[in-house]
Amino acid sequence: MRKRSIVSIILLSFVTCGIYSLILYYQMFSDINRECRENDTAGTDLLLMIITCGIWGIYCIYKYSKKLARLGCDDNSVINILLSIFSLQLIALCIMQDSINRYVDEQF
Repeated sequence: MRKRSIVSIILLSFVTCGIYSLILYYQMFSDINRECRENDTAGTDLLLMIITCGIWGIYCIYKYSKKLARLGCDDNSVINILLSIFSLQLIALCIMQDSINRYVDEQF
């Protein structure tokens, strides 16, 4: 898993009108799957998020938050799903990235 700056995530998402957040979804979900040693594909999740206009993304935020909790991070799944329901997915991604950053710091 990679550490990413939360400030740069927010800035790049606004500058690119949300395109960077799609890239971030894919990268973050791939990192989590790789760390959990699961064959769940992040590309399929991203495609379904686009096709369903974000509804699948709410489920993905919950699913990957639970995977992070299984790795030993804080269980923020309820907070993240509520933020996603109220169209604040960027904040949910930042919370997930903060958990990943702390996880990476603990590993090294």
